[in-house]
Amino acid sequence: MWQKVVPELPEGGVWDEGIPKDRGEVLFCARAFSSDGKPTAYRRISVRVGPISKSLDVHGDRHWERGASGWRKSEAQPFIEMPVDLSRSFGGPGSLQNPKGKGFVIEKGADPTPLPNIESPFAPVESPDDRPDPDTLAALDLSCPIRISKAGSYQTGEIGKDPPSLPANADWTLYNQALPDQWLSSDFWKGGEEFALEGLSPISERQEGTLPRILLKSFVTRMDNTGESFVEVAMHPETV
Repeated sequence: MWQKVVPELPEGGVWDEGIPKDRGEVLFCARAFSSDGKPTAYRRISVRVGPISKSLDVHGDRHWERGASGWRKSEAQPFIEMPVDLSRSFGGPGSLQNPKGKGFVIEKGADPTPLPNIESPFAPVESPDDRPDPDTLAALDLSCPIRISKAGSYQTGEIGKDPPSLPANADWTLYNQALPDQWLSSDFWKGGEEFALEGLSPISERQEGTLPRILLKSFVTRMDNTGESFVEVAMHPETV
């Protein structure tokens, strides 16, 4: 699986950071595809995995242009496939939330400013002054401002006390890689959850199925001042 996934990751992307998560989540390294392989200027994609459901609007390349009545969106260029990652979501140079994105207007009219390809249906960009939150299905890099803001800050006397631990006020959802609307409200995946994906395959418009039920067991030999013991370590699926 690793050999297939890694080439699809964005540059510098990490598939699994290897740190326990606060709760289960679902991640996609995905592309949106037009229906029937025919170029389209717009389409909606959707995912549902267990209780998590999400839709995104996908547009071809667009930019702001000045019309007789002010700024307007250009016609979208048709596409057949489009990456669904932060580089196509709202942001860009000057954006604190997503410097890698597109659509953040610093100076109106300086250059044709591209609009984001990926938008929430509930927060489309309507004006060059709009500042919607970036949206995606993909994992967020640990250095992404949306995540790193949860790292907390060291207080006087904390530094060096228990290295290399996080500050006491850190939010452990820091290690959830998805946006919050792709997290379980609590707990982790059980297996057996139904899923349905629309618009994410060039072969089939809709894919659906059931997550496998996999029971993992892990044991360690623990040693302390009372001797040696063989104990089970609690395991749970964190990421789909």
